[in-house]
Amino acid sequence: MAEQPACAGGAAPRLAVRVVFLLGRPGSGKSEFYNVARRVLHERHGGLRCVRFDDVRRLREMAAGEHDGHRYLIPDPRTGGFAVRDFSVFTLVLRHLASEVQRALAERDDSVVLVEFARADNVDMLLAAFPRPMLDKALIVYLHVTLARSIDRTRRRVDEQARTVSMDHAVSADVIRTVYAAGDRD
Repeated sequence: MAEQPACAGGAAPRLAVRVVFLLGRPGSGKSEFYNVARRVLHERHGGLRCVRFDDVRRLREMAAGEHDGHRYLIPDPRTGGFAVRDFSVFTLVLRHLASEVQRALAERDDSVVLVEFARADNVDMLLAAFPRPMLDKALIVYLHVTLARSIDRTRRRVDEQARTVSMDHAVSADVIRTVYAAGDRD
């Protein structure tokens, strides 16, 4: 990431990139990218902080109940994930994330915000939810994985999470095939 040199007295450097949008299907490596970026920023760039937001966690929160009197998602007890009932939920989630990212950027200027999106089929809709000044200091990273690899990696992750009782990334193969098949290169 481009940055200016550290300030005198060890102050954190002023960052040219403040937001990194990570796009890719489930199982593409977005969480791993975040983990590496967090470690590198902290170790190599004066303890810079890395803040993470992701659409799947927000969707999971919404699957637990109604929002504005509407049920967008239905919990899927087979996978521990959820099924999408109303696809307008993605626009709602983007609006919430944009507000959260703006707050995180305003609170501290010694951090990079990474925003994970498991959907890359409509980048224009995604970016329209975020204000232009934020996008001017943003980087977009697309992590490609084939549909078959997405299903395989997600299935393995779900199997592993089932053993640890942490199903925060559970997405069924059916959801991957219906929601994530379109709009990618394969």
